[in-house]
Amino acid sequence: MSQGATSTQQTKCESPATTSPPKDPQPKWHADGHHKKESVGERIEIRGLLDAMEEQKEE
Repeated sequence: MSQGATSTQQTKCESPATTSPPKDPQPKWHADGHHKKESVGERIEIRGLLDAMEEQKEE
């Protein structure tokens, strides 16, 4: 049981640093970005797109 809690904590610690919205992290984009190894500029662009999509969802 404690092992599961530890791994969950580690994931939570990593998420906010890589994904912009900590309230709703995007694991798919996170894995995608690392898989493609795109440049920082492209990453920021994708992040902006995700933020825009989230805003539309909330409205």
